[in-house]
Amino acid sequence: MNFIFFSTSDNFNKFHRKREVDAITNSLEHGRKAILFNKPIFFLKKLLKPKERLINDNQKLIVKNLYIFLPIKLAIKNIFLRYLFIDLPVKLQINKAKVALKRVEDTCYHVYYKPDQYLYLPKSNAIYINYDNYKMDENYFFSQSEHFDDTLRKCIKNSFLSLFSSYKLLHELNVKLNAQSYYYPNAIDRTLIDLTKNYDDNEQFNIEKIVIGFVGQIDNSFDEMLLEEIAIKFKESSIILIGPVSNLLVLKLIEKYENVKSIGFVEYERLGEYINSFDVGICPYKNNHFNKYRNPLKIYEYFSYGKPAVTVECDIDLSLSGVLSISNSYTEFLNNINKEHHSNSLEKSMIRKQIASQNCWDNRAAFLFELIEKNND
Repeated sequence: MNFIFFSTSDNFNKFHRKREVDAITNSLEHGRKAILFNKPIFFLKKLLKPKERLINDNQKLIVKNLYIFLPIKLAIKNIFLRYLFIDLPVKLQINKAKVALKRVEDTCYHVYYKPDQYLYLPKSNAIYINYDNYKMDENYFFSQSEHFDDTLRKCIKNSFLSLFSSYKLLHELNVKLNAQSYYYPNAIDRTLIDLTKNYDDNEQFNIEKIVIGFVGQIDNSFDEMLLEEIAIKFKESSIILIGPVSNLLVLKLIEKYENVKSIGFVEYERLGEYINSFDVGICPYKNNHFNKYRNPLKIYEYFSYGKPAVTVECDIDLSLSGVLSISNSYTEFLNNINKEHHSNSLEKSMIRKQIASQNCWDNRAAFLFELIEKNND
């Protein structure tokens, strides 16, 4: 079998599903390669920018740019414009790229991640991976389109496989569509799992002075009011934020409170050293319809180093409900930080690591191949 992936990022190395793509391609049989197209680029940008080299450390993946003749936001509103300036050039580039794949006569699976991609990408053997509640995503240009619901319905209904990181969203849409859909939660790269450093069960706990950490995008879905409550309650402790900060209110809190520290973007290869310094990992999201369907990847990242986690209520995998603290109020969240830190132990740390080891992208890749085989029978 062959795979072609269609990224939602214009840079594969910054694509947040990169490790998923790597795991799937690394599972291909010897000699096989896959193709990944970066997010479509308006061709004038190519003319204005100097030629850039596409850097990729995966020897089994060919990374290419995908060029279009009109910005998607404009062309997608009109069927004729979309066909002429997006559909046709995209089809030609994909067909040309397929020549690089061995045994091109074999089934080729087209993997994409957002509903608007369904409109202009190949629909044969499509594998649609839905990782967010896109309709409530204010940063997704297509979420407010009058065609969103119909496009999402067709995308799910007509795909060879539809995979959802949100169990709630899967259930709600499957009830309506009765589609060939499966639960496919987020995962981590196996290299992140720390197998050498064990938690010291004899450590003397200091409830006042702990390191509370967060890993991820700090955007408008991040609850700045909860962050301030944590900063005040744990004023003698350190709150470490790992990831780019676009939430302006969070930036103000970083300036206001000495115990709130922003590290900024950290390369994935270095993420472990920061997580290892945490006493408790947190998921402080706002209570809204977007976060209601969120399946926090960072829980597995915290667990990879055996760290306890405290989260607001969101779409947590049911199997995790007994090994982390889910909070329904600010007060409960603050109390749970203390509880998780105080009740930590070597046994709990090892259980978390075991859970993390079972939720890596190579596990998801194996599951995907099982689904393909099952649905081809």
